[in-house]
Amino acid sequence: MLTEPSILMLMVAAILAGGALVMAFIRGAVAVIVAFVSMIVAHISGVALFATSDLLFWGVAAVIAAAAEYFAVARPPRGLMLYAAGGALAGAITGLALGSRASIIVASAVAAILAVLAWKRTPAGRNFRSRISPLLLATVGLCPIVNFTIIMLILAQFITIR
Repeated sequence: MLTEPSILMLMVAAILAGGALVMAFIRGAVAVIVAFVSMIVAHISGVALFATSDLLFWGVAAVIAAAAEYFAVARPPRGLMLYAAGGALAGAITGLALGSRASIIVASAVAAILAVLAWKRTPAGRNFRSRISPLLLATVGLCPIVNFTIIMLILAQFITIR
């Protein structure tokens, strides 16, 4: 039975998750932290239940992803970051449709990598002097992958609410 406080908490979690979704295309380090806060608020509501190990894992993943982007030596091109975020979102939605946590993570990561490779074929990507390295992939892809995975895990919990 949903009580008024739990409904309010779910609404706050949904607003935070929506904000994290939008912010992923603007500032990924902030978005991934907001997504994790959304996960905590959804858990506190008592409706979307996550195991403590899940909360710890995604909290550490969010901090690592935010730190990787925040402490990056050089800012990657904006178009590259947008492509990676769009690819990670498409992959996370596809993974959610496939129905498992692992599929969300794997599909999001694969789609983000494919999006970065697609960006390299654009005119701006061809003019980009640096090669696509694992460090560059981590800088542009880690935040959107973690962000959208957390959002899809929350969405999966909301879908199963009776």
